[in-house]
Amino acid sequence: MFKIYSPVILIAILLIAIGCSGGGSISSTDPVQPETRSTTDSDTHFLMGYWQGVIDPQAQTLDFVRLREGNFHLNALGFLEPPPLLNLTLESLEFNGNLLTADIGLRHPFLGLTEFSGFDVCGIFISGGSVSGFTDTDLVMTGEGDTRLLNPDGYSRWWNPSEFPYDSTIFGYTDGLLGAPDSVADFNTTLNGYKYYCDDLDDIGDTLDDVDINNRGLFSAGQKNVRRFEMEIGTAGLVFNYAVDACWQFPESDPPWTAPDDFAIEANRVEAWHVTVTELENTLFNDGSESGGALSLSIDVYDWFNADMNTVRVESPGNFTMTESATAIGGGVGYSTYEVDITGATPAEGSIDLLVSIVSEEENWGEFITGVNTTAYFTHSADVSTETQAAVSFEFVDEVQLFNNTTWDEFSPTIWQDATGRLIAFWHADTPTISADIPGRSYDGISWSGGTNVFGTSAPFHRFDVLKTAPRASSGCFVLINFVYPNLVACATDNGAMGGTYVFGFPGRSWNLEMMVDASGYGYGCGDAGGNIVFQKTPTPNTPGNSVAHSIAPGRLSHVRSWGLDSDGLLYLAFLDTGLSKIQLTHGTDTGNLTWTSPITVFEDSGYDDVRDPSVHLVDDVIHLSFLRHNLSTSEYELCYTYADVSDLNFSTPVVADTHTVSIEDAHVQAGTYFDASVVAIAYQRGDSLYFVYSSDGGATWETPILAQTVYSPTEDCDMVFLEHTGSLTEDVIIIWSQGGTAYRNIITRMGHFVED
Repeated sequence: MFKIYSPVILIAILLIAIGCSGGGSISSTDPVQPETRSTTDSDTHFLMGYWQGVIDPQAQTLDFVRLREGNFHLNALGFLEPPPLLNLTLESLEFNGNLLTADIGLRHPFLGLTEFSGFDVCGIFISGGSVSGFTDTDLVMTGEGDTRLLNPDGYSRWWNPSEFPYDSTIFGYTDGLLGAPDSVADFNTTLNGYKYYCDDLDDIGDTLDDVDINNRGLFSAGQKNVRRFEMEIGTAGLVFNYAVDACWQFPESDPPWTAPDDFAIEANRVEAWHVTVTELENTLFNDGSESGGALSLSIDVYDWFNADMNTVRVESPGNFTMTESATAIGGGVGYSTYEVDITGATPAEGSIDLLVSIVSEEENWGEFITGVNTTAYFTHSADVSTETQAAVSFEFVDEVQLFNNTTWDEFSPTIWQDATGRLIAFWHADTPTISADIPGRSYDGISWSGGTNVFGTSAPFHRFDVLKTAPRASSGCFVLINFVYPNLVACATDNGAMGGTYVFGFPGRSWNLEMMVDASGYGYGCGDAGGNIVFQKTPTPNTPGNSVAHSIAPGRLSHVRSWGLDSDGLLYLAFLDTGLSKIQLTHGTDTGNLTWTSPITVFEDSGYDDVRDPSVHLVDDVIHLSFLRHNLSTSEYELCYTYADVSDLNFSTPVVADTHTVSIEDAHVQAGTYFDASVVAIAYQRGDSLYFVYSSDGGATWETPILAQTVYSPTEDCDMVFLEHTGSLTEDVIIIWSQGGTAYRNIITRMGHFVED
């Protein structure tokens, strides 16, 4: 509900004719800090004037007719309406065909009465519109062919005749005694463009970037401000309505007052007052026959209250579905920064208009629109290329390469690229005497080489079917090996020898393991021991050592690689809950990573069982995640993909990349950019064969799976890596797997890369 004021104050408000609403400063030498709005305060929006504009192109005139206002038994028309045009003035007018440029001034009628200073005043252009199809089905905007404002500072839902009541008060829309009534003019738009009025915008060419955040969008008592309106006369008619929206609250201190210092922050609007949109990446295309691409946006949201508590939504009906971000990734004084990644677009030719909605924490639009949070609206135009996006395909370029080790049992291969660009692969090798060797190979761009064994021990330290590795910050890799007891971690040096071993003191037996390394080079060995995921951190970067074990969460680790590192140096880990029914994700709270967040659920749904093996690849702060599930209704096994930005961890609806009647195993996901295409790929086993499937549009659609190799049963594990192009390495993708024979298993690799069609 609106605040209740005394009749004297209400009369004074009515006389102002213009009021308040919030703004911030971008150019400031001593900026103020954003404030927190009390949730008990209602909106301070007021409708301070309502006119109807009538355009006569032949006479080249624009006449304003004052519409009827709320009746407080005071004749305020002398202050508010023409003649004379004291408080609404037409400073200049220019016709150019169906285009009209008008400089419209607003004057505050009370010179010297500082207590009635306004904030964030907006002159709203209201007409009939034809653009709909938004996620909020009540939204209607103007578009091509409509009478519309071409250069708005933003869009407002306030005071549109469709949603605000005909109640004969200053708080709602009312048809005037003069002018065309809404029932005739059909002003059906619920989002209307506006120009923002404040003292800082003292030049016609100024934009909201010129607002000083310290002045809070102040419209001083007695001040006259002029803004330029560029309008297009559409086919619907030559009539529009013009409303003045304002916010105000009586100053807190005793007179004499100073504006804005003596006005509480609650005198400003609750919703964001300005945004800046930067395109981080734009691959949108439409060549007349095909369309697609992606769009990545950085959006700075300027808000007087809780700038980091907004939800940012971006949509463009017919071009892509609504995408949102509810978590700010940074910001500065008076604003917070959000990133929105749009994939799977099918844009129209030329350019497309985006509606950017900034949803605040304030509910119900002052009790006018219940169930909807007060929202600020802005638009952004994105160019669409006429050139077809490069089609990307994958091809294997080498025959499979056999590691010439013919011991009795070789399995659980793992591969990574170290900081020097060298590939390193490890696997288990058991001889008939049940020893537990860890052979290793490195790749120099020509062939695989290296010692035949980088770690070895004998019974009773027999291994389980788990082996993980992660690159050190310098060179070489950490290797985490699962034995019956204990679990060991070892650090591979450049020459392939181990740089020492470390026994992890996890309670109980760990069935699955994970090896992670943070940005500072500290290693983290994880095990799902005793029903809990426990980790230990090396006390020295790049070198094994002893530390205290910490518990992350109840659950079970994945059999495949399941961690990633974001740009802030935080580790992310995906795992299964203890009931093995849902995929969960946690991350370290700081670069020390001695504490972890409460897990969030990535996937949990009825109708599936055998949910398992979440695999993670984190690149450019996007978490790419694949997992496996069994569909109870179809009895088929499904390989699924989803993704989320680290800024909001709002995972997309899973997409099925492959499905089959036989079990799918050991799926490893990787992602990268090739030929301006966002490529995601998964290597996995399906039955007794190795497959490779990829998407070149960010995971929205997937190509037909490629048979990489027929593998003879029994099979054990696969792994994959996308190469960072350093040194003499030339291929893009390396897949490694274990292939069974009649008496032994061999470790085999295959290389391939993405090519431009």
